[in-house]
Parts: sequence; structure tokens; C-alpha cells
Amino acid sequence: MYIVVDGLFVARMLGREPLAAVTVGVPVVEILLAISMLISVGAGVLISNKKGNGKTDEARAIFNISFRIIAVVAIFIAVSSLIFIRSIAEMLGATPDIMDLVIEYLTYFFAFSPAFMLNYAICTWLRNDSQPKLVMVAQIVGAVSNIILDWFFMGPLKSFT
Repeated sequence: MYIVVDGLFVARMLGREPLAAVTVGVPVVEILLAISMLISVGAGVLISNKKGNGKTDEARAIFNISFRIIAVVAIFIAVSSLIFIRSIAEMLGATPDIMDLVIEYLTYFFAFSPAFMLNYAICTWLRNDSQPKLVMVAQIVGAVSNIILDWFFMGPLKSFT
């Protein structure tokens, strides 16, 4: 949903080249989502198993370890990706005419990728902790915020720059 909304706003408000730059960066979004889910879903299965067997302390320990793992992995990815951002953009297929736009987009995305990855992981863990309504509300608030902020940053705020 986020990618579709972002694509619509970028296409309508910024044009073809920025849309192409965002599209080039989509695999990065999917890879980071996959890594986040790999860790959180795997840990979630173990956590649920331990909780089901009445081993709450072991379940908490698994949660703490998986949280730390995802935080370290996310920070490592963010830092290393920012260092090698041009190479990553080239590998993703950025052409010379959109290279600067791809680098700009990926810079912001990688800078905030730890929050992105932890967001998806926490949603997974909350679902496992019998909190699906909280996850639903959080995702709705995030989606609506994304729409409003897309409009604001690409519309009124852009006109000030």
C-alpha cells in the first residue's frame, strides 16, 4: 500500500524521473522487509512455542535476542549501504539521467531503514502476542500518515523550496 501511494504521489506531483528513481529503489524496500520478516517470523514461532509450553522467561529471552539481532542487522545495513550507495544504485539499474535522484531517495530510505525494519518486526511480534487489533490500528495510522505526509512534502512544502 505504501509503495502504491508513494508512486501515485510521486508520479502526479513530481514527474517521470522521480517516479523512475523511486521504482529503481523498490527492490531495496522488499529486501529489507524480507530480512525483517525472516528474523521476526522465525523468532515469533519460537516465542509462541515457548509461551504455549508455559516457558514465558525463555520466550522473553528469545524476543530480546531477536530484537537485538534485527537492530544490529538494520544498523549495519544502513551504515554500509550509505557508504556504498552509488554502487548499490548502479547495481539496481540506475541510469545516468536518474542516478542523482536514485541516490537521494536511497539515502533517505537507508538512513531510516532501522526504523522501517523494526516497525515490521514489532508488528509481527505483536500479532504473535495476541495483539492483532493494535497492529491493525498502527498500520492504519501509518498508512494515513503516509498519505498526508506524501501530499505535504511533495505539495505545499515543495513549493517553499
